[in-house]
Amino acid sequence: MSIESPKEIQQLRATVLELGQIAEELKKRLEEESRLARQDPETGLLNKRGLKEKLNRRGTETKEKTAVVFLDIDDFKGINDTYGHGVGDRVLRVLGKILKEVAREGDTLVELPEGLAARVGGDEMVLVLPGADEEGAMRVLERINQRVAEEEIETDEGPIKFAISGGVGRDFDVADRKMYEEKRGKKEGKER
Repeated sequence: MSIESPKEIQQLRATVLELGQIAEELKKRLEEESRLARQDPETGLLNKRGLKEKLNRRGTETKEKTAVVFLDIDDFKGINDTYGHGVGDRVLRVLGKILKEVAREGDTLVELPEGLAARVGGDEMVLVLPGADEEGAMRVLERINQRVAEEEIETDEGPIKFAISGGVGRDFDVADRKMYEEKRGKKEGKER
């Protein structure tokens, strides 16, 4: 097939230009799909997959000291059951916003690289603090607790407050266990 007429050349150029635009649009869509596969849609934080990929890219599994803050919203099921999932979603978004802000603020002794806050379960979130020790991570957890205590979530029945339990450790398992110990201690304290 030979292209000889100016009209055919013009049509071919238009087709090539259109294919280039289609390819660019597909590239943008793939990048967006890739981002969404690594980001929690409710909070805007990384999801578990995104966190694992960032940690692998940053190489925080090296000998560099790292602290982990594991968080869980107290009585989240009760919030959803009492006020509805819309209110529960707002609680998740507020906590996600707090984690993003705290991760950007840093600390005089703890440098927090952005993007290491993640939602790893229904109401469980984690903050990975490369270069931090447990003492620095405890200060970060205290700051998160202070910010949560200042928040009120508007509902049809009026404003409500929520609380979190948190644990700090050198790795995910230790931080998770300590968070559940705090949660258990809160529950036992209420039952007395």
